[in-house]
Amino acid sequence: MGWLQKDILTKISSKKKAIVSWEEYSLRFTVIFGRSRSRELIDFTLRFPPGLEEINNQIKARPTYVKQLDIIGMNEDDIIKAVTDFMRANINRGKWIEAEIIDEDIASDFESRLNRYWNNRRRGINITYSDKPEKDRGQLLYFDCMERTETIRDMSPPDSTISGTYHALADCTVLGWHPDWQQKLEK
Repeated sequence: MGWLQKDILTKISSKKKAIVSWEEYSLRFTVIFGRSRSRELIDFTLRFPPGLEEINNQIKARPTYVKQLDIIGMNEDDIIKAVTDFMRANINRGKWIEAEIIDEDIASDFESRLNRYWNNRRRGINITYSDKPEKDRGQLLYFDCMERTETIRDMSPPDSTISGTYHALADCTVLGWHPDWQQKLEK
């Protein structure tokens, strides 16, 4: 928080002790966290987004969620966006839990709603587009889920949260994009 640095530097330049009382510290953070809990989910990655090296390392490692994208024939730009969203969502989810903006139950409920949507869309796409190749159906499901809107505690999360959470679920093999994703991953 910028106020803390400014306060400390002001005290140092005034040749005063660089001490912040617990009361002042607590008051400032109570106000900040109260605002964030009531109005918005702060995107912590705006100030410190994932670095290019981190993203490239994740792509090279080919985690399960990236393999799932390979299975449905996604291009490199889509993979870079997926990795970026995965990392951003992971950072934000951790920070929100740490700051007590959300808890594990709320995060689990959010994942459950995304999973339910994925399952319903998967069934619908497999019925509606049964004449299409499996890769195409996988891409249709993928893009549909990436466009999904959902709330957390009646708040709209940052753009990368929904897609990044879908990638986290795909990484844990809770869901997949290709109609036969489980068998394809075993190969």
